Amino acid sequence: MVQEVRKIMLSYEELTSAFDMYARDHEGFLPNGKIVGCDVNADGTVTVNLQQTFGIERRVTSFVFRDMDVLKPLIHFCITTNIMLPRSGRKSYAVISGSPTLAISLNITVNVEDSFVPMNVAHIKELAAVKSVLAGAK
Repeated sequence: MVQEVRKIMLSYEELTSAFDMYARDHEGFLPNGKIVGCDVNADGTVTVNLQQTFGIERRVTSFVFRDMDVLKPLIHFCITTNIMLPRSGRKSYAVISGSPTLAISLNITVNVEDSFVPMNVAHIKELAAVKSVLAGAK
């Protein structure tokens, strides 16, 4: 089966914006405060540094997010900033080359009916069928 993977790599500023937007739109995701930065850790978790004010005292508190709690803000960021995402794609979070990345996997199938396979074919049933057609064309 052919698989297409689309990767959307975010900068650290965009990652911070993603968590900020998500926290604003989803009450209770983070306590009140200002996000002053995000760090991607070696294990793939994201640490969000939140500046909170208690009277005259300001304190920076760190919150660690993993898996789905990182994925949700990334998807929300893409939707909010009009980055097109396929609905049927399987979405996952990864750190690629040090950048937080939203990966979208699409399974593509192609039907092959003759020896000519145009570039715009959208559906493949079996890769073996494509190979046999191409082998027969030689």
